[in-house]
Amino acid sequence: RINDGTASVDIDLSTADTLGDVVDLINAAGLTGVSASVNAATGGVDLAVAAGNDVTVTDVGGQTLARDLGILTTTPGGDGVDISGAGLAPRLSPLTP
Repeated sequence: RINDGTASVDIDLSTADTLGDVVDLINAAGLTGVSASVNAATGGVDLAVAAGNDVTVTDVGGQTLARDLGILTTTPGGDGVDISGAGLAPRLSPLTP
């Protein structure tokens, strides 16, 4: 769920196969003043926020997708403050097959 300070939109990402698809779905959600892009340096999702918007991004229904994308922002950052998602490069862990 992305809230631009005025409107709140739940974005269904169930059809997204790629990070580009995620960006396209966010951009098609109709929130004025919020634009998603893939950060070429980190591989994460960035949200550019226009002046006059105070954005929050939250998970819906017990899901963790906003957190997993590194864009979970439950407290507004302030007027026009961009949100930079965490890098999504694959990481090896002790549980990686």
